[in-house]
Formats: sequence, structure tokens, C-alpha cells
Amino acid sequence: MNINLETLRTLRVPKPPESLQLEFADFVKQVRLLSQATTEQFEKHNELLNELKIAAFSGELTAGWRETNRDEIVAAVAERDELLNKKVYQAIQGRRTR
Repeated sequence: MNINLETLRTLRVPKPPESLQLEFADFVKQVRLLSQATTEQFEKHNELLNELKIAAFSGELTAGWRETNRDEIVAAVAERDELLNKKVYQAIQGRRTR
């Protein structure tokens, strides 16, 4: 069956009541507002996340903690270095005995 202009003119297309059309238009408007708000929140989240990364990688995020715990950090570094030196010394000694 071919559709021509005359056939289209005779077709009856149901039209919802105006109140339902207005309700739907309001719903669409609310969805668009929510979508816009979600996009803005997503962008703000990414902005804050990037600022947090900068603070973390620059050392700014932990600067206060490091200052407060300076003595403990120095002691832990010294202990680590001592253990590493022992491991290196043992590895060297192990190669010499072969």
C-alpha cells in the first residue's frame, strides 16, 4: 500500500487533552533541569577531584601530618635504610662465597 497525501489527510491522529500535554511538558522541563544539575555536579566533582590530586601529588595534602610526625618518619627511614643495607650486604656476601 502506498501512502500519498490524500491518504495522509484522511488519517486520524489522536491528540491528548491539553492538560495531559501540559503535564508532559512540565515533566520534560523537570527532566532537563535535573539533567543540567547533574552535569553541573559532575563537573564540580571533577574539578574538586583534580584539586585533590594536585594537593596529594605536590605534598601539600600531607604537609601538616609530616611536620607533626617528623621524628617518627626520620626513625622509620633510618630503620628502612639499615634493613636495606643489611640485605645488600648479605647479597654481596652470598655472591662472594660462590
